[in-house]
Amino acid sequence: MDSTPFSDRVRLLTDFYMEYSGTDEWSDFFAIQDLGIPAAVLVWNGAATLTDMGMGFVNESWVALCDALEIEPEAFYEEIEDMVDEG
Repeated sequence: MDSTPFSDRVRLLTDFYMEYSGTDEWSDFFAIQDLGIPAAVLVWNGAATLTDMGMGFVNESWVALCDALEIEPEAFYEEIEDMVDEG
């Protein structure tokens, strides 16, 4: 199974943020992922280009999200619904 490419990770993290930010269930997650999630959102909206360090923050947030959803970070996901439904 192929892993989710970085560009898709950025999109999926942004989708997750747009869908779940402001909810009580995920408020701690977003508070902890205060670098990777905003970086993903900025990149997805064309407002930033990441350095290797910034890409690391996004990848850390990706792994944290997959861990929170109890899914495999190295798997391939197309949509955030697939990730949430699987977890």
